[in-house]
Amino acid sequence: MSANPAPILNYLTIYEIRGNLSGSNPKITIIMKRHFFILIALSLIAGVSCEQKIDTDKEKEAIIAVLQDEKDGFTNMDIDQWSRNVLQDSSYTWIGASSGQYWFSEGYSEHRDWIKWTWSNWDPNETRDRIDFEVLKTRITPDAAWVLIDVGNRIEALFLEKTENTWIISLQAIVVTSSYEGIEGDVSAGEENTDPDTAQ
Repeated sequence: MSANPAPILNYLTIYEIRGNLSGSNPKITIIMKRHFFILIALSLIAGVSCEQKIDTDKEKEAIIAVLQDEKDGFTNMDIDQWSRNVLQDSSYTWIGASSGQYWFSEGYSEHRDWIKWTWSNWDPNETRDRIDFEVLKTRITPDAAWVLIDVGNRIEALFLEKTENTWIISLQAIVVTSSYEGIEGDVSAGEENTDPDTAQ
């Protein structure tokens, strides 16, 4: 919402007419300039005060729902459910790392195929629990957000974009923290791992 400039223009026009009728009276010209700057300042203040504010609690709730639905789609082996929560183009990126290896998928199609391959190796008779997570940090703007979550055996950093009033995941970065258990040195603090059997 922005301030309507019409009243300001009308106000200035009146002063201009009065100035012309009075033979460009210098006193009127000074008054007009003074009011001009006052009105411009008021219009800027009005414009700032009318800016749309972000309801962070509401947006955070919507983002959490998207993250949960994405994970439910993965657990349910439902590619449509999973897909509706991610950016479906070549810019979608998924990065994963553990103590022994890392994974990188660039583009929606590539990662979708990787997910299908993962499902093909699952035991169809095995019941899988819902993936729960704890939100550690968030930063939300009108059109983008990043979220840090703890999934228990891993930490995920996700970047989301808002398109057509809907949040979608465009980048996922995952560190499998459970894979570092038993490794000498405090990996979380960035200390060097000198064990030749586990250092990568």
